[in-house]
Amino acid sequence: MSYKHTGYLSIAKNKQGLDDLEYRRETKNIIMIILPDKECKALDELGIFDIINKKYHLLIDFSETEDIPAEAIEECINLLESTSYKNGAFAKALRTAQKYKTYLEVGLL
Repeated sequence: MSYKHTGYLSIAKNKQGLDDLEYRRETKNIIMIILPDKECKALDELGIFDIINKKYHLLIDFSETEDIPAEAIEECINLLESTSYKNGAFAKALRTAQKYKTYLEVGLL
């Protein structure tokens, strides 16, 4: 993977936020968290994205937008607990999605 651009993590706060995400509208119903290049690279090198991709049949990769389903959020949080990024932007986004009982949209650009 190339690490020239920052990724973004989006969480819908409510039903309207789900619609806003689907139609790419930026509103107060969506929480956006930036995934810094350094953290993105480290998570990739640790194999975190590969583990999530394989387990949930996803394609978290650059130039792709992928949704981590709500039912996978807790396991993804647990996966990060053993890393130095357990309090990073990705973990924060996962915990926020868990709080709102929704999925996490991951966009790596």
